[in-house]
Amino acid sequence: MASEDRFRRVLLGGIVTLAVLTAAVVVAGVVRSAAPEESPSAGPWRHQAVLDTGRDDFGTVVLDGRIWVLGGMTGSRGNLLDTVEIYDPDKDRWRYGPSLPVPRSSTATVAVDGVIYSIGGLTPPTETTGRATAFDPATRKWRRLPPLPTPRYELGAAVLGGDIYAIGGEGAQGPVRTVEVFDTRSRTWSKAPPLPVAKGSLRAVALGGKVYAVGGNTNGEDTTDVQVFDPAKDRWSKGPALPAPLANYGLTVHSGRIHAVMYGHHFTYRPGAASWRKAPGMGSSRHGLGLASVDGRLYAIGGCTPEPLRDVPVVESYR
Repeated sequence: MASEDRFRRVLLGGIVTLAVLTAAVVVAGVVRSAAPEESPSAGPWRHQAVLDTGRDDFGTVVLDGRIWVLGGMTGSRGNLLDTVEIYDPDKDRWRYGPSLPVPRSSTATVAVDGVIYSIGGLTPPTETTGRATAFDPATRKWRRLPPLPTPRYELGAAVLGGDIYAIGGEGAQGPVRTVEVFDTRSRTWSKAPPLPVAKGSLRAVALGGKVYAVGGNTNGEDTTDVQVFDPAKDRWSKGPALPAPLANYGLTVHSGRIHAVMYGHHFTYRPGAASWRKAPGMGSSRHGLGLASVDGRLYAIGGCTPEPLRDVPVVESYR
């Protein structure tokens, strides 16, 4: 009789344990599926390994087939970062790289001849800076450069030859038209023709020997404006407008086209075309993200979700 009671207690205990474990698995599954970083990929977009730190308004650059994200902010606007994370697409893995000399966000970040350049931005607590630095992977050290003559943040940057065009951005009094050019060979700054309109939170790229200053914020409103600079003519001209206003978003060149990504928007432009095209949007809605192209894939990195407003480590790729 005692052995039968003991058997019934063991059996009952096993059933209860199994029920608890099953419930835990179900709950965990619900929590994971509800999190934005685990939302289903949309169409040709797929999830990749996430950042270690959710962040937005950071620098993004590709160097030797690796994606670098530099600084940015997380949480409140004054919480600036000095950390650098590097992504290996072949291994789908992130690792930490050499930290920035000081925390910075909203910088213009480009690579020229294997060297990373970080220009302007915000430094703690939230001060507009003209600070310019360069990182050489061969020495693994940051060095100071002559500062950006007009301090600003949320500016666009593009590279033509060995020249870095620092375009527009937010100055102490708001958006500016200023365009200044850094010659990486002589390490000197010079002025270029200003933008036709003042723009902050814009993005810029170079393609086909021309510079494209795309979107941004003017007079307190996001804009569809696109300006194209032709160095041969030394002037700006109006390009085809974006299908929707974009500011503080991701922009890069991928497979011979300019790609612009933010929230559910994904627009592409081929130089010479009369208009932008629409492409499939990301699976997760974000602004302040980084965009990079490596080996035929487009990577949308980090950023901030609109509702709720929070930084995320999400990474999605598109082919």
